[in-house]
Amino acid sequence: MKKNLYHRFDFRRLAVVLFSIFIIWNSSAYCQSSVSTDIVHNNTLLREITIKTALNPPEGFKLRVLPRFYGTPDARLEEGTIFDYIDGAGENYIKHGFNFVGNILLENPTGDRITIDIYDLSSNQNAQDAFEDKNICAPGSSPLDLGIRLQAKVYSYPPDYILYFVENRFLVQINLDNDAFKDKAEVFSAQIVKIINKE
Repeated sequence: MKKNLYHRFDFRRLAVVLFSIFIIWNSSAYCQSSVSTDIVHNNTLLREITIKTALNPPEGFKLRVLPRFYGTPDARLEEGTIFDYIDGAGENYIKHGFNFVGNILLENPTGDRITIDIYDLSSNQNAQDAFEDKNICAPGSSPLDLGIRLQAKVYSYPPDYILYFVENRFLVQINLDNDAFKDKAEVFSAQIVKIINKE
């Protein structure tokens, strides 16, 4: 009996929940520094959205590693700054009011991966401007109507598939290394929108 309970218990989910408690606790300690409370609130909000997204992956996919978070040169997070994550391309996001990015890596049993980046760009206008910036969303995309008033840009470089959309002050990028799962990415986008709007 105990053996069956052990096999049903999802240790990965427990690890993510414990990690999220630590992150939220750590964010409140961060609040006591000289950084403004708005920045701390935005940091906590992005973390909650990222963790909830990671805990609700598309069917057949699981979290490969714990979510990672990157900040600005003035507000570094555990993994460093946006420049530690995407090198010089970080400047393109900084000019659009970048605060933080949450990174999620999902994988299925055959090794196909979905990477989700949720960029907090301070305001909806900044996020829209980034969405229109050719250095972020390059020319050559195809428009995609995801419903729920959500427009996306998609790029197909078989087998890779990349999808961008804006919700609130967040620019969300979803990368697939196997375009056979593009329908899952499109459904997952709507789910991320719901998570953002519940926070």
